[in-house]
Amino acid sequence: MTLKKLILTFLLLTTCLITAKPPELTPKDAKRKIEEIFKAHVSQKTLTPEIIKRSLNNFLQELDPTKTYLTESETLAWTSPSETLINTIDKDFKNDLFTQFELIYDTMLAAIKRRNTIEKEIESLPLPIGVSADDFKELQWVSNQEDLKNRILALKALQLDAADSLDSETKEQFFLKLAKRRASREQDITLSSK
Repeated sequence: MTLKKLILTFLLLTTCLITAKPPELTPKDAKRKIEEIFKAHVSQKTLTPEIIKRSLNNFLQELDPTKTYLTESETLAWTSPSETLINTIDKDFKNDLFTQFELIYDTMLAAIKRRNTIEKEIESLPLPIGVSADDFKELQWVSNQEDLKNRILALKALQLDAADSLDSETKEQFFLKLAKRRASREQDITLSSK
């Protein structure tokens, strides 16, 4: 799936609830389908600033649900979009363009590279003590790279704590499965750009 197809599919999914596998779409197809959805929708008949804001936030949340890749400064333009940006996105949509979603995606690609560098840097660092699952409820974007490192360390501490009750073989499988899941997710994202 290409980057444009990923973005277009996501936009369709944020404007309605689709339970079937999304079709392969061109930008024109996506725009036409979104407009069809608006025509059939009870209250939303056009692309509104609210839908644009929600789509931006949903796209960011879909790419980085654990908020362990992106920082607040990287996401701020999209989590609190200016009126100018909203107008630009609206104009782009009318011209079958999804530039801001592509910029978010490009930012995520760079964040994946950074996350992998951070993972190597923190391999031998001690994990924080007293981390709980509550620390990961209603997460906000971290303010800087140091906070990002700390969040990743805290996540690792929580995972280790969860695995402590397992026997050594199961524990090893648990960590292999976590690493494989993360690698697979990152690969899904990065392969979409090709």
